[in-house]
Amino acid sequence: MIQGIHGHGSWVVVQRTLLTLGLILVARLADAPPASAAEPLECTDKRVLHHLKQAYEVELLRTKSGRQFRGAEEVRETGYGPPPPRVNQYTPAKDYYNTSRYCEARIRLNNEETDQAYFRMDGLKDSQATDFNFDVCFLSHDLSQDRCAAQRPG
Repeated sequence: MIQGIHGHGSWVVVQRTLLTLGLILVARLADAPPASAAEPLECTDKRVLHHLKQAYEVELLRTKSGRQFRGAEEVRETGYGPPPPRVNQYTPAKDYYNTSRYCEARIRLNNEETDQAYFRMDGLKDSQATDFNFDVCFLSHDLSQDRCAAQRPG
């Protein structure tokens, strides 16, 4: 049997310390992003929906409509794959963003009006899932007047 420097009591302290450190390490590994972390978050992830809400509220402030964002409904994925070439046009590498997830949702306002949202998330290669490019377009605020083509697959 191995004894600590100062007898059995010290060895018990060392064992407990190692057990505690092991439990902390296991807890940290459980919180770590998965190996495929460069993949963009799911369309229905609360962080994504928060970005969507913030973007729509900016549009409401810009247009001074007096309406308020009430929620996002029927959120769904519409496509997944490599990003469009324009996404990496000004990045350090051609695969800086390596995957894109396309989504759509219906925006509900406080006066019961609705608006259609299209958004694309581009996953940052070799990074956490929370690091992504967020590109959103709302049909009622589509400045390019192309029915939000850049935020839709194809």
